[in-house]
Amino acid sequence: MIIKELKYSPLRLNIKTPFQTSNHIFSFRDIIIIKLTDENNNSGFGEIAPLQHWGVETYEESLSKTAEISGSTRDLFVAEDIASITKMIESLSDCRTVKFGISQAILQLLLKRGMDIKSIFGKQPNKLLSINGVIGIQSLQNTIKEAKDLYKSGIRTIKLKVGSEKFENDYLNVEKIHREFNGEIKLRLDVNGKWNYDEACLNLSKLSEFPIEYIEQPVADTQELLILASNTDLNLAPDESIKSFDDIDLFIDSEKNNYLVIKPTLLGNIFLIIEKIKKAEKSNKKIIISSTFESDIGKSALLFLAAIVNHNCAHGLAVQEIFKDPPVPSFIKHEDGNINFDNINFSEIGENIPGIKWYP
Repeated sequence: MIIKELKYSPLRLNIKTPFQTSNHIFSFRDIIIIKLTDENNNSGFGEIAPLQHWGVETYEESLSKTAEISGSTRDLFVAEDIASITKMIESLSDCRTVKFGISQAILQLLLKRGMDIKSIFGKQPNKLLSINGVIGIQSLQNTIKEAKDLYKSGIRTIKLKVGSEKFENDYLNVEKIHREFNGEIKLRLDVNGKWNYDEACLNLSKLSEFPIEYIEQPVADTQELLILASNTDLNLAPDESIKSFDDIDLFIDSEKNNYLVIKPTLLGNIFLIIEKIKKAEKSNKKIIISSTFESDIGKSALLFLAAIVNHNCAHGLAVQEIFKDPPVPSFIKHEDGNINFDNINFSEIGENIPGIKWYP
C-alpha cells in the first residue's frame, strides 16, 4: 500500500448541556479528522481527540504534529502486514492521540483494500454490543429523571458520576436509583479519582450494601487503588490510572482488579490495543471500552475494539446525543441498549461530511 497523501480538518463539537464530572466540566470538544488516501484512491478516515487534563498531548500539539506528518507521509510505502503497519505508526509520532487517528484511518483502508476483520483482529466480531448510559453529577431529581429516560430507551447499565462535594449526595443518588429500579439495571459508579484514600475506605464501606457492578477510579493514586482493591469486596476498575500500555499490563497482572476501563482514543495505536485485549482475555480480565466525547467517526473504531472482547458487559460508548448541530453526522444508533455491529457500514465512515475544509 502507498499512502499518497494525508489531509486533516480541525473541528469543534459543542455539547448541548455542559457535562460535569468530579474534576471537569465539558462544554465542547476539539477534534481533528484525518483522511488518508492510497494509490487506488481509497480513503481512510480517523479521529484525533486529545484531552489535556488526562495527561496526553494538548490539542495544539496534536494539530502541529498532524500538520508535520501530512508532509512526511506523502507517497509513503506501507507493507500490508500488521507488524509492519504497527511499526510504521509508532515511528511517525510520539503523540498518542495522533497514533490512534492514523491507525484508525489505516484500519479503514485495509478493509477497503480487501482485508477481512478476522485477519486484522484475529477473530470475528460480536454482533451485538451492550452499552451503558452515563449520568453526570447533578441534583437527585435530575439524576432520577435521566435514569428513567435511559431505562425507557432500553439501556440496562447506567454509569453514575459521583465524587461531589458531599458524599451524602452521592449516596442518596445511589440509594434512590437502587430503590427505583429494584435490580432491573446494572449500576456503575465513576469517581474520577476524587476521593483520598481514607475517604475511599469509608465511602466504599457504605456503598457495599448496594449491588454495584464496579466503581471506577475511587482514588487518583495507582498504588492506593491496588491496595483498595485488595481490601474491599466491591469490584474496583482503573480508568484514569491507565494512561499507557504499561499501565494496562500492571492491572492485568494484578490479582484483584477484574475490570479495566480503557480509553483507546487517548492510548494510541489501535493495533497495539488489540494485543492488550488479547492478553487481558488470557488472564480473565474484562476490558471495558470507553469513549471520551468523540464524534461518531472516532467512536466507530471503538466499536471494533468492543466487538472483539470476550464478555457481554456493557461498554461505555456514550450513544446519547450530546452534541449541538454536530458537524459530523451521527450514524451509530442503539436499540434496546445494544448496537448491532452488522448494521454499520464502516466503509462509508467519514465520507461526505458537509462543509468540511481539508488541509493542507
